[in-house]
Amino acid sequence: MNSYWKSEKSGSEKPRLCASAAATKPDRLVEIVQTSFDAGCDLVELRLDHLEEPSTEQLDQIPSNLKNRCILTCRPRSQGGKYQLNEYRRAEFLKTMMEWRPGFIDIELSMLKSQPSLGVSARSSGIKIIASWHDFYGMPPKQDLNSIAKLALASGDYGKIVPTAKRFSDNALVISLYSWADRSKLIAFCMGMDGTVSRFLALLLGSPFAYVAANDEPTAPGQIPVQEFKALLDAL
Repeated sequence: MNSYWKSEKSGSEKPRLCASAAATKPDRLVEIVQTSFDAGCDLVELRLDHLEEPSTEQLDQIPSNLKNRCILTCRPRSQGGKYQLNEYRRAEFLKTMMEWRPGFIDIELSMLKSQPSLGVSARSSGIKIIASWHDFYGMPPKQDLNSIAKLALASGDYGKIVPTAKRFSDNALVISLYSWADRSKLIAFCMGMDGTVSRFLALLLGSPFAYVAANDEPTAPGQIPVQEFKALLDAL
């Protein structure tokens, strides 16, 4: 594989492929998690908002040695999720799920602001926070995008900024964040088919994670299946 992918040559943290796993049934979710790791993914994002009745007992079906490679995510409907709890109940639910002790938890910037105890709970448990922001409808102006990225980077161990590309030139706006941000902490790319190229450019510029589809059912517009993503990386 190419030199940018090898941390020993670049001196930075090796970028990691993260499969977004979603299922309505826990048995199916566990199956997707295992096949994602078997396919060579370094991390798996557990989209809890897709489960009908999520619980820590269900997560216990995932081998304990893989916990630190899992990201807990429970999106509200406004952020592309399927969960219907209000913000307070969703925060309490995530606190309960943190008892499973994953390596990471994805928390939206808005929730970190409205429910600050959630971030406190994650840090006290040694769970790394991915402070995320998504826009499923478009791209904010560059100044606003920079401000959002700075806030995300200051609010979590990683900052995740994901707007939607409506035109090819939108990729340049998101990728420009890497010109000033700590690249080892910034996860920034575009959703949508017009934004596919940004997912690869982000890795080339030092992003620590790349999100891929665990199977043929992506959890976000423009998400690429893991085998296709790996094939292109191997060819670079």
